[in-house]
Amino acid sequence: MMARAGFFQADIVTENILALIQGRRPSKTYTPQSFFEGAIKLTLGKTHYVVYAMEDADSDVLVVGHNGKLDLDIGTAWRRQGVNLKEAKREYESRKQDK
Repeated sequence: MMARAGFFQADIVTENILALIQGRRPSKTYTPQSFFEGAIKLTLGKTHYVVYAMEDADSDVLVVGHNGKLDLDIGTAWRRQGVNLKEAKREYESRKQDK
């Protein structure tokens, strides 16, 4: 859960730091997004999962999923971090051969 909060806060923090560097006052204010930040994803076995989130005190959501991938599509998380998976695989294979 904290990773999602950090993800949403990162842009605000970045803009405020850049403002300070440029001699301006930080002007961005973080507003929590409890639906997304409070969501939890629970893996169930190798390819199934559930996601639970609360919209407000009276409303919650439970989503059941099955993506058919043994790694629950971890590549998506790496791509969001800017990793080129094909390039990373080539680098891995190259290093493996050098050993």
